[in-house]
Amino acid sequence: MKKILLVEDSKPTIDLINTTLTGKGYKVAFALNGSEAISTAIRWKPSLILMDITMPKMDGYVACQILKENEDTKHIPIIFLSALTQTFDKVKAFKVGGVDYISKPIEIEELLARIHTHITISNLQNELFEANEKLEEKVKTRTQELYEANIQLKSSISELSEKTEALKESEERYRLLFNNIMYPIFVSTFEGNFLFMNQKAAENFGVESSEIFKYNSIDLWIDLEQRKEFFEELLAHGFVDNLEVLFRNIHNENITAIISSNIIDYYGHRAILTVFNDITKQKKLEIAVLTNTIDTEEKERKRFAQELHDGLGPLLSAAKMYLQWISLTEDKQDIPNLLNKTNTLIDEAHKACREISHNLSPHILQNFGFVAAVKNFVEHTKISQMLNVNISNTYENDKKSFIQLGINRETILYRVLCESINNTLKHAQATKIIISIQQIGNILEINYSDNGIGFDANTILKATTGLGLFNMKHRIETINGKFTISSAPSKGTIIKIQVEI
Repeated sequence: MKKILLVEDSKPTIDLINTTLTGKGYKVAFALNGSEAISTAIRWKPSLILMDITMPKMDGYVACQILKENEDTKHIPIIFLSALTQTFDKVKAFKVGGVDYISKPIEIEELLARIHTHITISNLQNELFEANEKLEEKVKTRTQELYEANIQLKSSISELSEKTEALKESEERYRLLFNNIMYPIFVSTFEGNFLFMNQKAAENFGVESSEIFKYNSIDLWIDLEQRKEFFEELLAHGFVDNLEVLFRNIHNENITAIISSNIIDYYGHRAILTVFNDITKQKKLEIAVLTNTIDTEEKERKRFAQELHDGLGPLLSAAKMYLQWISLTEDKQDIPNLLNKTNTLIDEAHKACREISHNLSPHILQNFGFVAAVKNFVEHTKISQMLNVNISNTYENDKKSFIQLGINRETILYRVLCESINNTLKHAQATKIIISIQQIGNILEINYSDNGIGFDANTILKATTGLGLFNMKHRIETINGKFTISSAPSKGTIIKIQVEI
């Protein structure tokens, strides 16, 4: 159960938020001021903190800054609460560590959406941090293994130094050992000249093993100041562990690596043995995940703002104009007609509000599952009047499977299918969509196809832009699912989604 710490001194606000969050399955604790917030957060370890700005003794800015300076609480996302009548310094709020803010009076759907978003982001960051810790531990283990292997090799070389043939044989074993280790390894002088490089390292730097003597390791460092600090630590302690470095290979491509180095005796001369783990792909994935998350949030905000502006703005402006006419008109007989028009506009505004709310989070999704919600989406948006949408389903009657899948994965499947339908409607020039949903063993399989004009799916996915396919694929992969798509010009589009139940 996710835990929320509410820092607020207004009882109506406390009651509203407490009722809402506990009703959604959250566990809620309270603090009336900044000091209580700090002590409760350290003791209780909440998943997220809702922090009021204006409080007695210590305001929300100060409390947030103290929590972000504490090792036990710095990872907890903090959302500020601020009344529209209060002076709210957004720059200061983000500078002290806040991740978002919500204006009072509280909009329930906005509150729940933002809490869910930031808890999800926080969970992903924690998982990434844990993965990095495991990776660092593996590098330490490998470095120790290499250090011990190096000691053994030094001992062997010393024992066989008087026997030339035996020395050559030992050297051959030495090179074979390092060439078959999965991590890149190289030996260099303190001036940067390469003395040895295994095959994995040669591949990373884009050089031939036989030509390493033409290059200098100094040329590979992008940050020369960092290299200076690296050598200072190496000389002071004899080793450097788990240092993240940005290299550049001979093809001018950047390589992000975690390196560990030791000072060794290499044929009677001091040299530097370095082992590194290439984490370039991992870094790119981190950036892609972060960029995708930010883009998705921004698109949702813009879409919501546009719907409010286009759907409610004109209706409310017209209603306001009629009310002004009523207050100014001298013809009392015309007042009922004006009131009737005003009432009609207000009804239309109310209907628009319901439609916007439905699009944000249809209640049928939580009550009856994603299959019923997709059918409702097709009917509610009148897509069926423009496209022949056929949904065949053998899954929704399986109550046990529905419970096992869970609302979070149901929501992602619903969003991906709705986005697929919208893509077909906007881009495919199709006349027909077929959606098949079935359970095969412990796998939920969804097959989606249209008879549209098709496109080059591989190019679109590699570009990570266009039609939202990269975003859809990433969302399915976040629930450990498999997303495949096949399409070609004039061949229509086929999407297959598989999720373990």
